[in-house]
Amino acid sequence: EKPAHARALLLVAGHSLCASLLLVVNKWALKEFPFVWTLTTIQFLFAAFATFCAGKLGLIEVDALDWQRLNASSLRRGCFSSRSPRATPWCP
Repeated sequence: EKPAHARALLLVAGHSLCASLLLVVNKWALKEFPFVWTLTTIQFLFAAFATFCAGKLGLIEVDALDWQRLNASSLRRGCFSSRSPRATPWCP
C-alpha cells in the first residue's frame, strides 16, 4: 500500500508542477509571440511529434490513430476551442 500511495503522490506533484510551468511558459510566450492560434498549433505539433518519437523509441505505448473516433469528437473539439459562445451558436 505504501509504494502505491507514494507513486500517487509523486504523480500528483508532477502534474501540479507541469501545469504550473505550462501556465508560466504560456504567459511568457504570449507576451513575446502574440499570435494565439499559431502558438497553440506549434505547441500541439511539438507534442504530437514528441509522442510519435517516444512511441517509435519504445519509451511509451501509443495507440494507432482511429479516424472514425477522431471525426466523432471533432464537433466537441471545435466547441471547446472556440473563444466566444457567439462564434459557435451550434455548440451544445
